Amino acid sequence: MPSPARQIKPAGTLAASWLALLIASGCTTAQAPGLSPGPDRPDRGDWPATLLAEGSSGHRLEITREPGREWTALVTLHQQSWKASETDCPAFQQSLTAFQRLPPLRPGPIGLQPNVPDNLSLPPRAPHAEWWTIRTGGYAPDWSGVQLDIRGSQGPHASWVARTVDVVKACDSGSR
Repeated sequence: MPSPARQIKPAGTLAASWLALLIASGCTTAQAPGLSPGPDRPDRGDWPATLLAEGSSGHRLEITREPGREWTALVTLHQQSWKASETDCPAFQQSLTAFQRLPPLRPGPIGLQPNVPDNLSLPPRAPHAEWWTIRTGGYAPDWSGVQLDIRGSQGPHASWVARTVDVVKACDSGSR
């Protein structure tokens, strides 16, 4: 029987899969301690990676890296598309660096978060901001892989996606 309690989501926060809790340490694969290349471990540069973000207004951002290659981005909106790579677009490289500096996710009810101050206030609401769904892989503290879905219209992760879409569009002035 479904619970009669309503789920209350504060405006402007990102909802994340509970698996995101496993990456709350904030490490990225580039910072993985104890994962040096060797005969039993491939170089981290050989690992494929993908981040897909879809916006409520029709934007689609796909950032990928094939093993041994550079990071590339493709933005599509209706029948238009824009491309950028980390070597051809310094602003896109800066966006990749900014992603590594995003704060760790803290999924779950606010009352279950550690060390929450009593006077915590929610960020200002942006009612007309584009709503983003971000899909990517993540890593638990033991570096086991997890799949993540992050949804939100504001906050650091949604803001990063919106800025990255703008950067890719600016890097590739000719849409196809």
